[in-house]
Amino acid sequence: MRILKSLFKIIFSACAFIGGLLLIGLLIFTLAMSLTRTPHDLDQKTDAIIVLTGGDKRVEEGLELFNNDMATKLLISGVHKDVRIPDILSFWRGPALNIGNVSLDPRATSTIENAVYSIEWIKENDVKTIRLVTAYYHMPRAYWEFKHRMPELKIIPHSVTPDSGPSYLKALASEYGKLIVSFLPQMDQP
Repeated sequence: MRILKSLFKIIFSACAFIGGLLLIGLLIFTLAMSLTRTPHDLDQKTDAIIVLTGGDKRVEEGLELFNNDMATKLLISGVHKDVRIPDILSFWRGPALNIGNVSLDPRATSTIENAVYSIEWIKENDVKTIRLVTAYYHMPRAYWEFKHRMPELKIIPHSVTPDSGPSYLKALASEYGKLIVSFLPQMDQP
């Protein structure tokens, strides 16, 4: 009986410790989500803009930033394999864009792959600073995936608030869960 009580205490203590860590992590993640809810450094230009697809307003915002000369290069990561630049430009209602510096990468199907494949492009194009465009709820995890793979890269978060998408609590729970999984050991190459 003593052994069972001791085992129960150990299991209870371990669960309480893990639960406490998860709660602290959730609080930090919630803070990170609120700090990156709006675009940062709106007057600062970067070498490139990287847009992560997956929701409304992201591509349009990236095109707007590119049009406003906030960077000389634009990468849109995670597009469908059949999408071409004219398809992307159908989102654009402004003046003609210099599409020579617009790149599409259809290989990414996850945030991890967005980071891995974008970093290939970053290195090929000698990019030192980026403006990362994605939904506000996705930004903390996207930022983490890029930053831990390329710590020397300067990243300016540029969040958008989609018209449609998950509720705040659902987005918080989903993205926090995915962030926890991203901390598990994994290979960098998809």
